[in-house]
Amino acid sequence: MKRSEAAKYARWSAVAALLLASLTVGVYLDRQWVAHREKQKAPPPAPQGVTRSSNGLTFSKMEGNQKIFTVEASKATDFKGKEASLLEDVKITIFGKKGERYDTIHTRSCQYEKEGGSMACSGEVQIDLESKAEAERAAKNGGITVQQKVHVETRGVVFSHASGMARTEQPVKFVFPNGHGEAVGVEYHSGEGTVRLLRDVQFSLVPPRNDIAEKKTARANAKEPIRVTGKSLDFERGSRTMRLYGPVEANTHTAHLSAGKLTLSLDATYRAEKLVVTPGPDGKNPELESRGA
Repeated sequence: MKRSEAAKYARWSAVAALLLASLTVGVYLDRQWVAHREKQKAPPPAPQGVTRSSNGLTFSKMEGNQKIFTVEASKATDFKGKEASLLEDVKITIFGKKGERYDTIHTRSCQYEKEGGSMACSGEVQIDLESKAEAERAAKNGGITVQQKVHVETRGVVFSHASGMARTEQPVKFVFPNGHGEAVGVEYHSGEGTVRLLRDVQFSLVPPRNDIAEKKTARANAKEPIRVTGKSLDFERGSRTMRLYGPVEANTHTAHLSAGKLTLSLDATYRAEKLVVTPGPDGKNPELESRGA
């Protein structure tokens, strides 16, 4: 082989080797880039102490074919060495034994005990009591109309899956269509749909409407709120009745009433319809004291 041909062959060999090396490097870099992108897309590793984290959890309590309540959480996290899970964005929807209710309990997070099924929710908790028909009507109207329901705000609620009872000893605020108030401690029984305010109950109430009386007088204070205090209160969904146990005190600017027990009946829209006072366990009759206007 001539020297010129050998040199030419050597140059071509060098070029081919360089192209091969470039191709190999290109394939390697491409694979490295794909691996990097896949690593970025992969979910982050579980934090230290976390066994498993999922993006949703739903479970229900059934009695025969009737769903009593459903628990939903947007995220559930299990921790190593602990028998409790952290549930986030928690909503409990209660339908009742006949499916006629649509009560809800909502909070940001709860500790869920797997063995006993109880949920401890230390933060703010909101409870709404309304009928299935009212919830469907509100959903159909896009929430434009005023909903007829009882709204409760508190914190530190423990909900038992077994009994279906939610309870707290913390301060409570509650609102219904023509009244609002406060108490300390509340129990909500999902099966019966009953609510019990445990102690130190006080609320303001717009008096039930009396069309005949309003036609006879146009006094400015005809709808003056009544300020009521009592020891404890029971609210029964079935009869739409609030029973305030005494000693009960009711006050306006012009009158003071004391009694052993006060019973407030609500209509289908949870507005005050009738108020009745009766003696307490001591048998003492209610007393009404008029004040100067």
